[in-house]
Amino acid sequence: METGAGYKHRIWFWGENMNKSIVWRKIKTVLAYTFLAWLISFFIMEGAIYLGGKEDEPENPDYIIVLGAGLRGKTPSLTLLDRLRKCLEYANENETAVIIVTGGQGKGEDITEASAMKKYLVDRGIDESRIVKEEKSTSTVENIKFAKKIMEDMDGKSVHSAVIISNRFHLLRAKAIAKEFKILPYGLPSVTRAYLAPKYYVREYFAMLKLAINMSQGL
Repeated sequence: METGAGYKHRIWFWGENMNKSIVWRKIKTVLAYTFLAWLISFFIMEGAIYLGGKEDEPENPDYIIVLGAGLRGKTPSLTLLDRLRKCLEYANENETAVIIVTGGQGKGEDITEASAMKKYLVDRGIDESRIVKEEKSTSTVENIKFAKKIMEDMDGKSVHSAVIISNRFHLLRAKAIAKEFKILPYGLPSVTRAYLAPKYYVREYFAMLKLAINMSQGL
């Protein structure tokens, strides 16, 4: 039977390795459960984003807010074109609603998004007097915040209702922001091109997390 320093060293070696193995298994278990929890939260959030983007039934809202989505020079992006087509369709059916087109001038854009949006609508028969440009915003929060200021300046009210036009993946977040600014929002989704949908829905998950943090801090 082995005794002495050699034996003690081997006992210590195996004991140490066993402890490390147990710790590593615990770490892997924690990581696995963490990933599973994140995956569940991801699918729950994606479901909420999808369901939250359904078309609402507006009750004669006074305003239509069209959210910006980028230009190439002076030309609306495909995503923005889809939103403008939906706006054109809805505006022709609701001729008394004021249209607020939103979006400042970003990188690679020769004019403001709001200017390009107004031109598109006017060129297709919408009365110019119905359209108000919001040209300072650089984000969805600013789109809605500055649109709210326009509404207050126009009618002096503190609470408003508005149809918000954007893609389905974007409407849950847009409506949540609108409620923060005392706007009763009605979502009107534009077409989302199938090949773009996966990217935008994944991106929206992280945008919703960021919004939740910002809302907890008062936007």
